[in-house]
Amino acid sequence: MLKKVKKVTQLALVSATVFAASIVGGNVETVQAAKTVHKANSYEYIETNDFRVIKTHASNIKALKIDTPLINTRYFGINGGLFNFPEEENGYKSSASNIFWEKSQVGKPYTLNERNTGNNYRGTLVTFKDPIEGTKAVIKSYRNTSEVKADLGANLDYRNMLGGGNLYLKNPQSVFDAGFNAEGWDSRYHHPRYTGATRTGIGLKYENGKSYLYLMVSKYDTSLYNLRNTMINLGCNEGIWLDGGISSQMRVNNGSGIFEFAQKYEGQYRSIHHAVTLINTH
Repeated sequence: MLKKVKKVTQLALVSATVFAASIVGGNVETVQAAKTVHKANSYEYIETNDFRVIKTHASNIKALKIDTPLINTRYFGINGGLFNFPEEENGYKSSASNIFWEKSQVGKPYTLNERNTGNNYRGTLVTFKDPIEGTKAVIKSYRNTSEVKADLGANLDYRNMLGGGNLYLKNPQSVFDAGFNAEGWDSRYHHPRYTGATRTGIGLKYENGKSYLYLMVSKYDTSLYNLRNTMINLGCNEGIWLDGGISSQMRVNNGSGIFEFAQKYEGQYRSIHHAVTLINTH
């Protein structure tokens, strides 16, 4: 049985915005209340009925290999994309299933996975620093890092590339359904209608020419449709879904202390290959 971890504290309401959303995650229509619970200098912690959200500028995130449960680290953030478990055939080392590229601390590119499994087109979050406009973000579908650079520019100052599943927020649900099938996901647990898993994703919202990211983890098992519709109603322009189920994890200061979310399987928290972490946590 999956159990959620500790430290859920009383939340102080700072401000609230109510928005209506038709959520498919049990085919129930519900009204989502988006509440800014804690506002730090570099991020906001927000809650809806179904999701916990960390909102931050694109310049404040770093995709980072951790190979441990997020709650065992000092980082704030969420789990990343799908990954391959350590097995004999891969030298007992875990690896990302999709594009995963981070810029090392010394400023050099550090590519951990250049392409998606099956070389399929899949939704990819890309952040880069523009010398005039600062750090920007895009979410588009690519097969590998070479296509990213061919599309956006070979000489950009890239900061992160992170592959997942494209949620096609600007398109009708039928486009998302078709895109999901084209991306080549092979597990029923990933299916948009499946409601038996916790969901993680990142929404991208453009505000006054700036790129903000919404790092989201559901409070309980739900569907990708719910994740997608919640992003839309938060005003996000693009979005990707990431690993879920017992890989879904979050760690953040919610204003009442350090909040940690993870789930146990067979008595242990899952070690995740990589996480999407906050650079500045104040």
